[in-house]
Amino acid sequence: MQAMAADPVFRLVPNLFTGFDAWTGATLANAQARFRAMDELEALGEAVTPARVKELATAEYNSMFGADGLIKDKAVKYSNADIALNLDTELSKSVGELIRTIPGLTPFLTFPTTMMNVVRVADDYLPAPLRSFQQDVNDLAYTSVQTFMENPETMERILKARGHRVDQMDEVAKLNTLVDLKNRTLGRKAIGTFATSMVVGSVLKDKLFGDGLFSVTGDGSVDRQLDAARRKNSNFKPRSIIGPGGTRIEYNEVLGPGLSNWVAAVANVADNFDMLGESATENAF
Repeated sequence: MQAMAADPVFRLVPNLFTGFDAWTGATLANAQARFRAMDELEALGEAVTPARVKELATAEYNSMFGADGLIKDKAVKYSNADIALNLDTELSKSVGELIRTIPGLTPFLTFPTTMMNVVRVADDYLPAPLRSFQQDVNDLAYTSVQTFMENPETMERILKARGHRVDQMDEVAKLNTLVDLKNRTLGRKAIGTFATSMVVGSVLKDKLFGDGLFSVTGDGSVDRQLDAARRKNSNFKPRSIIGPGGTRIEYNEVLGPGLSNWVAAVANVADNFDMLGESATENAF
């Protein structure tokens, strides 16, 4: 088994994923290096020119890698782990500790870090004005820039949590980085709010007008007979949305794991809200 695991052919897929992660990390490092170069030029009072940006960015980029060729910059590693769904959050640590305490849960909680990161991303897209279970996300979404400026310790806490070297950043660089994080957080909130509004509006339209179209679908009904009949006799497809010309588009791949799970959750609640009565519960058992 060990020989098979070490064989390059059998390790093709893991090696590909490792390569993709490395490429993503290098791309993020390149972007971070350029932004830091521009922040440094602003702090020095120099004009931002392509030649100077390239000079400073190249030096910054090279400093992000260790002697082994791997990225050591914590901010870049955080962003890369965020994208790859392997961020080591408190939630994933808690679940990992639970599995170590109760090994029998392993078959039910496979890939706990990835699963908990999917939950985290879904929470990132939680529509406004709902509050996230992540304090940093709440601070970035609902705290004004002026308040951050008046409370620099809160700003530094958020930046440190994301791997930024606050001791090497001046106030302008800290504020620029925080505003970038805030805009990204608000963007995710806006996407989640828009998607949720579209799903709820679609559900209300179907319920009110009874036109038989399932404009946005989740995972189906908990009533197995109803679900089987719907799939057989209608144009129902799980986790899909009607596009131009009546074409159904499966949104799992389009929206990604976090947002697609949130959209499906809203559609599931709307689709099964009438299954909470006494008779429906009795029929379920």
